[in-house]
Amino acid sequence: MTNAARLNVGPPTFTPSPYGLLTAVDFRTDDLHWQMGITWEDVCGGTGVVLDPCTTSAPGVTGVATKQATTSRSFWGATPFTVYAEVDCAPIDFYENREALMTQALNRFESFQVERTFWTGLAPERNNSGGVANGVFPHLAANAAVIEQNIGPEVTLQQAATVPTGVALNVTDALGALEQALANCLNGTGIIHVPQALAPTMALLLQRQGNRLYTPNGNIVAIGAGYPGTSPAGATPALGTAWMYATGPVVAYRDAPNIRLMDGAAPVDRTVNNVKAIIERTYVLGYDCCLAAQLVNTASFIATSTTTP
Repeated sequence: MTNAARLNVGPPTFTPSPYGLLTAVDFRTDDLHWQMGITWEDVCGGTGVVLDPCTTSAPGVTGVATKQATTSRSFWGATPFTVYAEVDCAPIDFYENREALMTQALNRFESFQVERTFWTGLAPERNNSGGVANGVFPHLAANAAVIEQNIGPEVTLQQAATVPTGVALNVTDALGALEQALANCLNGTGIIHVPQALAPTMALLLQRQGNRLYTPNGNIVAIGAGYPGTSPAGATPALGTAWMYATGPVVAYRDAPNIRLMDGAAPVDRTVNNVKAIIERTYVLGYDCCLAAQLVNTASFIATSTTTP
């Protein structure tokens, strides 16, 4: 119970981070079977060139260039995860306000948790003692591929990140390296994934269009509060450094928030007579063809656009 002498008012206005991952993805609505995970077919690769259009792909012809396969038919997959918020509260004045309170709880932290899970791929163990590596596919911080082989074609659940250069670059050169990696792999609009700690040094490099940030080359930039900046191996970077990643477009599915008031004796803490309420939402996010990672030296920033002649 609150002090009855004080005026009851609404909480301070909450504004979510404006340029996070959820502003950069392609949300879709399909058959609800997506909650079991999704699989899709795509083509990844490139093109070739020959001088003579009559050149064939016939092998074994001495001294004649042959056309070769440049693009592969590939299958990709993504697995679901559920973000939840639990509120343990005294039942007095809670039942009639539970929907608003639970929705507020999810809205505040949902995007952070989605970003953290999409970056790390970690899912909690059943006893909540830690995280299970490679619990969610695909994710960003990965140094090994995961291929699913059942009946039918192989399905790539996880790519291994390619690293353009093994040394830490200033943020300008690091962004350029990732954009070049996307150009080589995709030749289309991809997404640059950036921890919020790098946002101040990147401000002069980005352009705002609506509720999205873009690089000069047109790639979308997702600046995530939940992005921890860890390496493809999952290691925390040294002080003064952080990792950025680049992927192809990200497709996403999510359901409507589901509120459950836990009834019965087990969910009630009898020592304080609190009840438990949970709000949750299931997500699937996937990308294909491209995953690149670059270490950034956060102490070194070249901002030529600020130079005064």
